[in-house]
Amino acid sequence: MSACPSRPKRSSTSPCRGSCYGAWHDAFDTPLRIFKYPLTNAVKYANASEIQVELVYEATQCSLHIKDDGKGFGVGSLPTLGGFGLLDMSERAERMGAQLTIQSQPGRGTEIVVIINQS
Repeated sequence: MSACPSRPKRSSTSPCRGSCYGAWHDAFDTPLRIFKYPLTNAVKYANASEIQVELVYEATQCSLHIKDDGKGFGVGSLPTLGGFGLLDMSERAERMGAQLTIQSQPGRGTEIVVIINQS
């Protein structure tokens, strides 16, 4: 019997504050997919060893912050080969009326912020 290949150790933090409402509660599939892409990318492509996630519900808005310490990338220089995750995230955020901010630099990780104003 062979041993399983070793995987890099990853740590994560994921605080959530407030009560669920509006777009996050009523149409959960779209925000869930926006949430899923950065996590998948951090593990699958960026080799991140730490991923921080914060979901905050406030009176006027809901915000999702995802930050990793992975490889990072040039935001303006992404090839379309290999997937359309970032484009899909952007389109989904637009359909929800959310603000999406992506910050990343090669060697410096990635930070993604999604803000949805309460209707």
